[in-house]
Amino acid sequence: MKRYLLFCYLTFFGFIIFNFACFTHASKINLYINYHYSAETIYTNIRVNNSILFYTYFDDVDNKSENWLKQYPVWTKNELVTKKVVLTEKECFDLIELIEKSNFLNLRNSYGGAKSYQRYYPHTISVKLNKNEKKVTCQSFPGAFPTPKAFNKLKNKLLQLVDSKIEYNQKSIKVK
Repeated sequence: MKRYLLFCYLTFFGFIIFNFACFTHASKINLYINYHYSAETIYTNIRVNNSILFYTYFDDVDNKSENWLKQYPVWTKNELVTKKVVLTEKECFDLIELIEKSNFLNLRNSYGGAKSYQRYYPHTISVKLNKNEKKVTCQSFPGAFPTPKAFNKLKNKLLQLVDSKIEYNQKSIKVK
């Protein structure tokens, strides 16, 4: 009987210690991702801060951009809309796995090949994963060199998360 109680005692506390260790490991992972792209008629910013995804965009409810030809943004900061959703643990770990397996943290700082005088639209992704940090800018202009696969994979994953977590209705967006 004493052995049985000892076995139950050790099993119970072993289970508690194992789960605490797993929880502590998961909570020590610091994940920050920021994807940003803006132009005259577009504003997109997707930020992941640990398990919270923030999506900021220009919702052109008045069709201001329809005939916009000026060389500055049609949108103002007051017209930007931000939605916030919580990511699941699996979604967070999928992002971490994608960053690690694609070697995103080993990319160069800049891609595209624009000359110093050349105009381009920057697509930027900043990543902080635990103590590692990387900011990559891809220049968009006619004749730009291709964007690296790791950059595209992470950008597409972030856009996919926005599409799956946030519902789009004509001129408004609702959180699913």
